[in-house]
Amino acid sequence: MNIIYTFGKRNLIIDKILNNIGETYQIEDHLSNNFQYFKILNILTTNDTILIQFENDEIIFQRLISFSLPPIEINLPIKKIKFISCGFNHYHFITNVNSVFGLGDNNFNQLGILNKKQINNQINNNQTGWIDTLQPINYFTEIGSNIVFISNGRYHSIFIDSHGKVYSCGSNEYGQLGLAQDIDSSVENGIREITPITFLPSNENFVKSSSGDFHNLLISNEGRVYSFGSNSYGQLGLYDESDEKDENNDLTQNIPKLIKSLSDNNKIIVDSKCSSCHSVLLSNENQVFTFGRGINYQLGHSDDETCIAPTLVDDLSDYNILSMSCSSTSTLFLDDKNRLFYTGGYSTLNFINDNNNNEMEFNITPKPIPQIVHLNFKPNHLHTHHSNLNFIW
Repeated sequence: MNIIYTFGKRNLIIDKILNNIGETYQIEDHLSNNFQYFKILNILTTNDTILIQFENDEIIFQRLISFSLPPIEINLPIKKIKFISCGFNHYHFITNVNSVFGLGDNNFNQLGILNKKQINNQINNNQTGWIDTLQPINYFTEIGSNIVFISNGRYHSIFIDSHGKVYSCGSNEYGQLGLAQDIDSSVENGIREITPITFLPSNENFVKSSSGDFHNLLISNEGRVYSFGSNSYGQLGLYDESDEKDENNDLTQNIPKLIKSLSDNNKIIVDSKCSSCHSVLLSNENQVFTFGRGINYQLGHSDDETCIAPTLVDDLSDYNILSMSCSSTSTLFLDDKNRLFYTGGYSTLNFINDNNNNEMEFNITPKPIPQIVHLNFKPNHLHTHHSNLNFIW
């Protein structure tokens, strides 16, 4: 049975789309019979869209353009989609034949569909807006590169190919493209076409990335982590006690740099997640490390301090964490027994507890969500909208 539960901060845009798709908390009664028997593989949300992917290759994809109008259905004229990623308001898709497509906001060429000349023409002619039809990303076809992983920030995108090579496009305002210069003087606002990131060790092959609004984490096949982009709250995790000059705590890092404190301690990282201002890492030993902004206790360290180096979340040490998701004010964890743990700020007018007021409260360390137990529901997947609306299914 396909059941989706949501909890966290209510979001009027997402609520309206959900109500159009089905019940806010349960979707099974409003799915066609065809969908009933196919497992939900993926749920993704941007600022004004929801995408639900099923194992039979069907997709529900809706966008709210105006509160005065019902959500519109977005049609995807491609099949056999094996990978989907999204940022604040744009999507990328990889098919089973390794074709890459983009859709959504392209004000900063975050889809990667424009070259430098086209970018300048778009800026000069003030041609901005949402791309509502699927666009092929021809660059990778032209160079014969098979993309296997993509992550998306607010106005940029990171691509990884089958050989572990990394590419970026979009806004480079905070060095989040990893291309050395903070602003490319030849293109207004640092907007860039798809470009290989050459400032990486030649012996490293990368397999995963995650992107916050303006920063990224890259994971190599040997579990080393490189970070770059905005470091306004230490979300790059580059602080190193052995660095007397403290050169690793600059507000921006415009080329990828190894998080040395992890590799020095032989930590092998297998997964990562980024919010706007904090980062989460999972090791091969199921250890969780967090760093960055902590004002809402989203780091799970029992205080609201900013943390500028990866720090173990002690309260999760006795659990086998398998996956994570995060918003700017919270972090959610799922363990191997389908238990959910939540740390950070929340309004009491939500799923976390049964009070009926709207005051902000906090889990200062990761705590189980008891309502999940009462529902007799075992979630296997997580997704968190940037507003801190959480989906479990």
